[in-house]
Amino acid sequence: EHLDWILQNNCYYMPLLRRQPRQYDPSWVLLYIPKTIAKPGAIRYKGEVEGIKILERKEIKTTWQSHQNPSRLQIVYDLESIEELNPPILNMNRKGKEERISQPRWTTQLAMARAKTINELLLESESDWWLYDNLRSRGVDFSIKIRGSSSEVRNYQNISRVWFVIREGGYKIRFSENEGFVLKNKYGIEKTFMFVDNLFKHCFGNVKD
Repeated sequence: EHLDWILQNNCYYMPLLRRQPRQYDPSWVLLYIPKTIAKPGAIRYKGEVEGIKILERKEIKTTWQSHQNPSRLQIVYDLESIEELNPPILNMNRKGKEERISQPRWTTQLAMARAKTINELLLESESDWWLYDNLRSRGVDFSIKIRGSSSEVRNYQNISRVWFVIREGGYKIRFSENEGFVLKNKYGIEKTFMFVDNLFKHCFGNVKD
């Protein structure tokens, strides 16, 4: 019912979040469809934002009864069009498992264009994708963890907000525009590297071609 309303009205709304500045300037809205509607769970639609307004929940006319406070403020996105994503962005980690999607998330158009899975939407910058592809090509076992809230990141295209957590050795790696590659060991001590080969030699003792 909710999805039908969104598609029919070209409109999406959510509670206004006081500490999330990215809520006010999106170019697109991505719609996640849970596996209870279509398997597997995935982002299956995107809508380009043409207007934003702030309304109380009682001012938004829907076909269902809301359980929210009628006076609670909502941010409403008027969408120019809603397109089906082909292929969809799957809710599937590297081990083929789904993760729980319970809150709205933000990302960049770069990540939206490249991501094949929802976890890859955390890779908001070119440097994130470069490091991600290098780790995968070298056969490194790793995961991606957020290192700060998205509201703390201002220049989304150039600043990484993720740690790449290496299974072997308990290392964490991120990219810094000013420092190069930042490596944190399991004791929390950081060391910087300008070249990725030196970074991998330090972590694993050898470098694969």
